[in-house]
Amino acid sequence: MAAAVGIPVRLLVCTVFIATGLSQKRDIAKRVSHRPWLYTAIYAALWLVAGTLLGLPLSLYADYYREHAYGLSNLSLGGWFAESGKSLLVGLIILPWIISGLFAAVRKAGERWWLGAGLGGFVVILMLGMIAPVFISPLFNDYKLSANVSGFAGTTQVSLNDNLLNKTSLPEIKAVMGHEMGHYVLNHSLRLTVYLSILIIFGFWFVHTVLDKAIVRFGHRHGITERTDPAVLPIAVAVFSLFFLLLTPVTNSMTRQAEKEADLYGLNAAREPHGFATTAMRLSSYRKIHPGYWEEVFFYDHPSGYDRVHSAMLWLQENQSLEGDQSP
Repeated sequence: MAAAVGIPVRLLVCTVFIATGLSQKRDIAKRVSHRPWLYTAIYAALWLVAGTLLGLPLSLYADYYREHAYGLSNLSLGGWFAESGKSLLVGLIILPWIISGLFAAVRKAGERWWLGAGLGGFVVILMLGMIAPVFISPLFNDYKLSANVSGFAGTTQVSLNDNLLNKTSLPEIKAVMGHEMGHYVLNHSLRLTVYLSILIIFGFWFVHTVLDKAIVRFGHRHGITERTDPAVLPIAVAVFSLFFLLLTPVTNSMTRQAEKEADLYGLNAAREPHGFATTAMRLSSYRKIHPGYWEEVFFYDHPSGYDRVHSAMLWLQENQSLEGDQSP
């Protein structure tokens, strides 16, 4: 649910910033410092806080009430606010400096800023991927029925949360573990990072093209005359978000393919088709189990419940003698 509303929420927040003139509050940051790298970071921090507050009602609905409605979370309301606060704090420590670096690239690289920023984005994603399991993930308690692979190189780890372990049977846990091992063995983290970085480069190019035209046409209304002005941040984020909204079928297909590969690996590794099918049915409680072709393309970043159960039963049909066999 959160993934489905994330981009529309960002677009809504950006629209509010632009329409109400909040985007011009970079003068507050400039009063603190006249150094571009610092006032850009300060403005980015103000933007992040204001954007979080504006998006709070919808985030609360998507991430708390809907998750509880389907029994996917046992986090209390106070706990949810505490974790949201920690998430905001982590964002305030990291994101303003990334945004400041992005604007530095705009100032120094000129018309080619989007290429340098895109390549830098690849490095940033890799670095965050390496430090997240060690320094960021331990700050949070994930009370959702979920598992994941995170990290790169020496920090790579498979995480199965306590909610998953407490609510599922041993065959289901083995099936999920096999699936996550598939992500690791098939090197999906690096592959998807490379794919995402390529899309980010095109996304920055799209922002560059649209932003320059928007400044010429509408910039004077908001006191914006150049792309290096931090006040363009809400416009840039809106354009960037729109780009990825249009590319949703592409990004969904990329992720869904990796998940399908991990499903098949997990079936062969864990040899628990019934556990895998049961887990798929649990996860299908909050979304349509058998979507149409275009529904899956546009709205599903994982194989549907029907597809996963069908794959498990096909595996069982072809490998009945191996089900539950743990021998090498």
